[in-house]
Amino acid sequence: MQSIRNYLLHGMWLITGIAFSLSFYAIFLRWVDFSGWSLWLILLLFAGLGTWLAQNLTMRVLLPASQKVSPRQKMMVFIIAVGFSLWLMIAIPLRSEWMAFVYPKHELIISPVLQNEGSTPSARVWVEYLSDGNRYRIPLHQFQGEGWQRTDEGWILPTGHGGSLRWKGHLLNRGYLVFRGGPEGGKAQVQWDGKPYEVNLSAPEVSQIIVKLDVSHPYAKPLSWLGLLSYGWVLVWAFLSLTGYAVLNPREASLVPASWKAWIRYSIPPLFTGLLYWLTFYPAILSEDSIDQWREVLTGQFNDWAPAIYTLITAGVAKIWHTPASMALLQVLVFSLLVGWGVGQFRSLGLPQGIGWGLSLLFALVPANPLLAITHWKDILYSYGLAGLFILCVWIAETQGKWLAERRHWLGLSFMATTVFLFRHNGVAIFLVVFLVLLVLYQRYWKSIGLAALVGLAIGFGIRGPLYDFFRVDRNSYILGDTIFLHHFGAHITGGTPLTEEERAYFNALTPLEEWPYYCCNVSPIYFTDRFNHQLFAENHSRHLGMFFQLALRNPGVELKHWLCSSGLVWRVCVECTTLYHNVEIVNGDVRWIEKNPYGVSEQSRLPWLTLPLAQWVVWSSTYGAGVLWSAGGALYVFLVIWGIVSLQRHSWTWGVAVGVVPILQSLIMALVNISSDFRYQYGVFLIALFSLGMLWMGKTTRSSG
Repeated sequence: MQSIRNYLLHGMWLITGIAFSLSFYAIFLRWVDFSGWSLWLILLLFAGLGTWLAQNLTMRVLLPASQKVSPRQKMMVFIIAVGFSLWLMIAIPLRSEWMAFVYPKHELIISPVLQNEGSTPSARVWVEYLSDGNRYRIPLHQFQGEGWQRTDEGWILPTGHGGSLRWKGHLLNRGYLVFRGGPEGGKAQVQWDGKPYEVNLSAPEVSQIIVKLDVSHPYAKPLSWLGLLSYGWVLVWAFLSLTGYAVLNPREASLVPASWKAWIRYSIPPLFTGLLYWLTFYPAILSEDSIDQWREVLTGQFNDWAPAIYTLITAGVAKIWHTPASMALLQVLVFSLLVGWGVGQFRSLGLPQGIGWGLSLLFALVPANPLLAITHWKDILYSYGLAGLFILCVWIAETQGKWLAERRHWLGLSFMATTVFLFRHNGVAIFLVVFLVLLVLYQRYWKSIGLAALVGLAIGFGIRGPLYDFFRVDRNSYILGDTIFLHHFGAHITGGTPLTEEERAYFNALTPLEEWPYYCCNVSPIYFTDRFNHQLFAENHSRHLGMFFQLALRNPGVELKHWLCSSGLVWRVCVECTTLYHNVEIVNGDVRWIEKNPYGVSEQSRLPWLTLPLAQWVVWSSTYGAGVLWSAGGALYVFLVIWGIVSLQRHSWTWGVAVGVVPILQSLIMALVNISSDFRYQYGVFLIALFSLGMLWMGKTTRSSG
């Protein structure tokens, strides 16, 4: 019996190792051009590493942990692990096409065809894309072409002058090579694994011309299922291992206060990179929204479409130094102080010094952080406030509320919560719910919590009331709120929901019904167009909520489909679900980071030699392969895993609720009301995920400050 058990264990370890190898390669290494024996050697090495990890985790973590829990608890944990893994398989999809690397490599060569022997081609050749099957498109950057131009719409040989466009790689399904034909189209020769085809791209109207590329792989479907099963098994194994680690390593809080002199040094790395980005992309990164806010600063005509407090602060700083660089510099200072202070707080909770420096360097090196620190968006200061509020909630949870007893502490809590209140319209909900949760969890300190809430409300409404009146702020934020309903209206119009005559007349007056450009990830194609009747939409503000509920009840299927797409920013990890809008772009070798404007604000880099390489790093970091560096959904899952581990270690549900309320509430609100899949809207959760890494070492050792 013992020998059978050993065989089963060894077999399970080997299966886990193979699953780990296939999953790791498909997700992280499929971009690398391994060939022949080197591919199989890499797979074998990772299979060996995965088997070794599975064996060690079983003997050192899973088996010891299983002896500390009851059979019922084991079953519950396993069911949760399977459920969580299935959810991650949806959120972090492993495409079956990524498993095609085990098949032979194909070669595709596309060349312009000469009209007459000895002549030069003059007609355009336009390759839109190559797809593996009907859905998965091969990334454009995998092609190489001399004289060809790469755009967002494909590879183009404008006048037929140039060499060949080449691609080498693997296909799981039949390939579809799509050209764009039209009056300017010429002829192209397609070579697929050495077999030539001639394609005529000339057509009276612009159209797609599709060339089918056959492959002979009889085991495609079984391989797809093998890849998905491997991926799911690895996720289940990882979840069980992390849970076992939490069971075996209970922690207690270790509270050793640290002075500002002890934590200020952790601000140096983010300050250095922030200043480096600021000088390189001087005076600041300015999008269309940023330019609109700068217009308000110049004219003194403020509105509350985006919370006016950000524009008022920008105007105040500009009084001292009249340039967008002043606000960017202020944000760099705030960011570096937030990181230093945050790391210092975790040091006080037991974080080792070396890990503290590592956390500080991580904040400095992740490109999203210094880049957004120099961008004029109200979301940046909101995100800093959200991260600060989370850190204070960790302190409250670690001390079981005792931290609230001191006046300076609850005033600090009030300040952070008020920052969240002021810098984004949905911040009011987070402000109220966080204080309500803290009041329920720590009733003994009701007076401190109540005072903090009252002070915050007084400051918040004082700014949004008398201060806004003083500066004559146009309060038009209700229109922005109504665009949430507008997004849903677009879903129902294009989704075929039956409309009443009154609804049809109203929607047609906003935009002709046949021209509604609904896009589930963004409301901009509907609202931000010249043909949309903005005045009529604003005048009918009182009707929109009722219309939303009527349409939702009439066709809940359309609502669910829309919500699953629009909320993808929050819970999906794949980069195509998120707009990585950082406003840095490279056009024909020139770097641009400021939207064109009539106010004389332009790019004036103080480090011009660094502009192109730093821009290339930024652009690369936000592309598909490396885009995890900008993943809001991935950040949420990092937090949830760490939060779950430490909650198990603390054996306290109150600790879990207090620490999880800020990022989880922010994510739920954005999932419900999101109208644009823009990374900056969840940037606060991204920062919280980075800070939460420090929770893994909280309370591990007791040490002196510094």
